[in-house]
Amino acid sequence: MSHHPRQPVVLDAVGTARFKENSIVRHLLEHGSMDMNQIAAFGFSDEDREQFVQLIGYSIGGTVNMDYVSTDLWNAAQAEAEALLNKPAPAPRPLNGCHNKPRPTAESTYPAQDGWYDLRELRFGRPGRVARTVAIKHTMSTTCQYDKSATDVGCRGCQHGSAP
Repeated sequence: MSHHPRQPVVLDAVGTARFKENSIVRHLLEHGSMDMNQIAAFGFSDEDREQFVQLIGYSIGGTVNMDYVSTDLWNAAQAEAEALLNKPAPAPRPLNGCHNKPRPTAESTYPAQDGWYDLRELRFGRPGRVARTVAIKHTMSTTCQYDKSATDVGCRGCQHGSAP
């Protein structure tokens, strides 16, 4: 059983399940003086070699026949990969709108800068200044102004929009 931490599994740009690579280790492999075959010739422990293939972002499928990759690690990584591959796509994100975020009320305010306080005036005794803020009443529209709310699927059922 491995005592090194296990890298999480991620999907790459083409959908291949891989261990999440460590960019420093990957850079050292690609720009160092040794390649994978030279590293394999050294007498490193199976535990260290198992972690190394994780840190360089090796594919889960590519580790199945590596004798130094434990069955426990491979089974756990394969289960994580299957979960990622079978995960439903996330709901569409808003292109340009709230998608049902809370709206300001007529009583809402926001802080705005209104000059400076001189630190000497505030009896700090040293030169300098600090921003003076005031509460400004929120006057923006509280209804949906998103012009594509009728066609944006993310707006369906929104309490603020005009989508059905």
